[in-house]
Amino acid sequence: MGWVSFTELASMDCRGIMFDVTDGVSSPSLVCLPPQKFFEYEHDSRDHTLGRIGDKMVKLDGSLISTFLHKSQIRLKSKASLDSQQVRLAESCLYQNSQLRREIQSLAEQGYTINFELTSPRNRIVIPYTIDQLTLLSIRSHITGEHLFGTRLAQFLQDKYPAMLANMVSYENCSNSVDTCEKYLKFIETIRQETTGEGYVVEIELNDGTSYLTKVKNSNFLQLEMKKKNPNL
Repeated sequence: MGWVSFTELASMDCRGIMFDVTDGVSSPSLVCLPPQKFFEYEHDSRDHTLGRIGDKMVKLDGSLISTFLHKSQIRLKSKASLDSQQVRLAESCLYQNSQLRREIQSLAEQGYTINFELTSPRNRIVIPYTIDQLTLLSIRSHITGEHLFGTRLAQFLQDKYPAMLANMVSYENCSNSVDTCEKYLKFIETIRQETTGEGYVVEIELNDGTSYLTKVKNSNFLQLEMKKKNPNL
């Protein structure tokens, strides 16, 4: 499903969202709010060059895993399932880190969904990984919808949530280093030419103070991805 199918702003939030309808469908309670759907750099009709580059985060090649509370206990889910191989792998990773579990329990009780990427040799998409790992991507407020990642997430976690901070995805703020159109185009081209990994999730900052995310994949990964989808090519 591409950009054209998501012209309504609210539809960007529909992927993986979950409600508790114990009190009836007329009184749903939001329990899981994953990140808004975002698109590959070329598949988004917006002109990205109208904004400037903010944070650049490593794009992992795994499965999105999000938290929710069930009977006051932290649980995990994928975009479409509460009980799948990916969910069971993610729970196994989480149970091995008691401090991380305590921290995300605390944040979940404060009304946040915590979002991870699960990478595992048993959950290979395109890139092989050697260990089972949960990497923190972002958190999102159920009250305001605010989505914290990269620089702002690290600032939020500083001092109070050391295990979450230690498990954050690698990121870099590029606001000051990519400050001209020429540097912007070179920034994108440099990612394209990388030969390892998938690429990056890139924040585009707009003049009105808002921002959005887009995926910039390197050419090597795109070739591997195409070969997997079409092995006869």
